[in-house]
Amino acid sequence: MPAGPIRFPSARYLAVAAAGAVVVALVWLAAAQGPKPAAANVRSLGPTIEQVRELAELIVLRVQIADVLYNNDETGARMALLVRGDCDLVIDLDRAAIIEKDEVGHVATLRFPHPRAVRPRVDHERTRVYKVERTTWIPWKDPRDRLYEEGMKQAQKLIEFASATEDEMARARRHAELIIQKFYRQFGWDVRVEWE
Repeated sequence: MPAGPIRFPSARYLAVAAAGAVVVALVWLAAAQGPKPAAANVRSLGPTIEQVRELAELIVLRVQIADVLYNNDETGARMALLVRGDCDLVIDLDRAAIIEKDEVGHVATLRFPHPRAVRPRVDHERTRVYKVERTTWIPWKDPRDRLYEEGMKQAQKLIEFASATEDEMARARRHAELIIQKFYRQFGWDVRVEWE
């Protein structure tokens, strides 16, 4: 008997068989994983004073300062320094308190002390002598080193004073409020800040 042409299954039958194999594999994988555990119901209890105090390092605003300092001496010499540096404005969170806490409405009110300037630093690499002059005709030894040394002592106080302006303090308060509110918003809490 003569052999007839060899017939291959049509592409349609192959596609149906492949799809069936995929469905069987997916069902087997789903059964092998077992039932999924119920989602945990996590609920935040809101801010605690310990949590707020742990945020102390985040609630620091570093203020950059550039100012001119004039220094005179008894010989009639005068020096102008362009002082650059920075100072940190911090809030003492050991004095923070929780005033109100509504666990149902997820609303809390915290009270913070006002910011204060700490760690004033003079940037010696960027601080420059702007001008040195004599204001008298009396001859004198070169007092520049002494004037510069005295100026640097005063420069740190100048940095602290210049960073403690009301504008910078208001900026530090806004910075603290923003950090606290964003931190607790992720847990579903609306936190307000009052200042002493």
